[in-house]
Amino acid sequence: MNVSLVGVNSKYVHTNLAIRKIKAYLNSKGLDAALCEYSGGEEVWRAAADILSARPDAVGFSCYIWNIEYVLKLAEIVKKADKTIKIILGGPEAQYNAARYLEYPFVDIICCGEGEKFFEKLMTEGIDEKIYVATPPEMDEMPFPYSEEDLFEKGRIFYYESSRGCPFSCAYCLSAAETHIKYRSLDKVFADLDEFSKHNVRLVKFVDRTFNSDLKRSKEILKYIINLPCDTEFHMEIAADIMDGEFIEILKTAPEGKIRLEAGLQSANERVLSICGRRSNLEKLKENIGRIINETNVTLHLDLIAGLPGESAKSFKNSFNFAYGLHPHELQLGFLKVLPGTPIEKMAEEYALVHEDKPPYEIISTADISFSELARLKNIELVLEYYSPESFGNALEILMKKYPTPYNFFDELAQYFEENGLNKTPHHKAKLYGFLYNFAGEEIKLALAKDFLISNAGAHLPEWANPQIANIRKDKLYEIITDDSAISEFPKLTKVSVRDRHKHIRVEKLQEMLWLISVPDKKIMDITAFFE
Repeated sequence: MNVSLVGVNSKYVHTNLAIRKIKAYLNSKGLDAALCEYSGGEEVWRAAADILSARPDAVGFSCYIWNIEYVLKLAEIVKKADKTIKIILGGPEAQYNAARYLEYPFVDIICCGEGEKFFEKLMTEGIDEKIYVATPPEMDEMPFPYSEEDLFEKGRIFYYESSRGCPFSCAYCLSAAETHIKYRSLDKVFADLDEFSKHNVRLVKFVDRTFNSDLKRSKEILKYIINLPCDTEFHMEIAADIMDGEFIEILKTAPEGKIRLEAGLQSANERVLSICGRRSNLEKLKENIGRIINETNVTLHLDLIAGLPGESAKSFKNSFNFAYGLHPHELQLGFLKVLPGTPIEKMAEEYALVHEDKPPYEIISTADISFSELARLKNIELVLEYYSPESFGNALEILMKKYPTPYNFFDELAQYFEENGLNKTPHHKAKLYGFLYNFAGEEIKLALAKDFLISNAGAHLPEWANPQIANIRKDKLYEIITDDSAISEFPKLTKVSVRDRHKHIRVEKLQEMLWLISVPDKKIMDITAFFE
């Protein structure tokens, strides 16, 4: 049987792990399938023509909330072009809505659960059921999913699974029903990590629901990753409150750019967390995140969810301020999605959860928060791009002293964007500095100018900063940049050969101050005194 496995990603840089795991498993059984991978921005008919060119007998589509509309259009075209092709839908969006998607006349089978053994049976015995509940393989049965060709594609994001399931039962998560966890043995995990390291890929994202669910095991993986001889960054989702001191001590040995952790706070309201079935020790979470931020080189990303049952606008404001006070490197605001198959779907009537009936099933209102209040939070989500210590840290430090809480600042900034029509289209990051200057005025000009130069190393100051021409003695500047003690604040610049250092610096003049910018260090030094 000629089978094609189709993955539709939100962006080209992403890779579809599901179809690769199925193909690798089939290959280990002496079978094969073609991979067809597209991004949601591609013309559907082009993708259909590509799939049909292989003359498949069956086509399996990997379905998620972000790609289901595209997949349905694509599957319909393929089926109408050749009625003999079996159309199979799998993945979380299909399996929890099996009856709904079987109503589409072009869909033949829904695969519920992992697809590896399903396709093995389809290709060797055939399957007659309309809804097939697949038997999951053992984690160690799964070969490494990526080919040499995959790994040689620079700049792509590679997803990796070392465990399936989650020990927690968060009501909004599809893993709530999968409290049993299956782990891949450490020797196989290490061998897989060696493959990523050998090819020096840019980013590996663990899709484990809770990377540190087994604390001892996660420490061993961390130590192995930290010692890998590569520039690859590894991303893991963790429960921040269950880390212990040893876990953080291991993180302290990680070089900059090696480890990125994502922690879900979701809410700082303990009653809301309890309603959602989420166990979280907020004090321990606060302590651990503080240590990661202050004692390690690890990048920490923190998530909040608006629209949770029991969370009012006032309560969310407190949650936002709590999250901001943790000072994560990145702060993300998301909105509750009432996913089919999750416990929270069954709570909809009790908490008056009004949500979209189609993907992404996003919340519209609840008993505790209105649509207009959520719409206001949507505007805050847009301006959260300003939450970036690296890009806007100096300006934010000044602005936070003017507002009673961080939430008040972002709320007022969001209203400014709305009133000036700035929230209707995306903006290039460089333009955001000008918007913030127009919003806050002269008080933040110097700080914002520093932020701009640090974040946009190599770029000249824009007009709003009113830069001046820096007429300085080049011999004096050369003397400064060739003196390692004078530029000790620029450790990366000092590693550049003396004769080439001028290629990696900029000098800007603002309000009679001279600033030397090191492009590789993304740092600024005031050199005014050297020229007085």
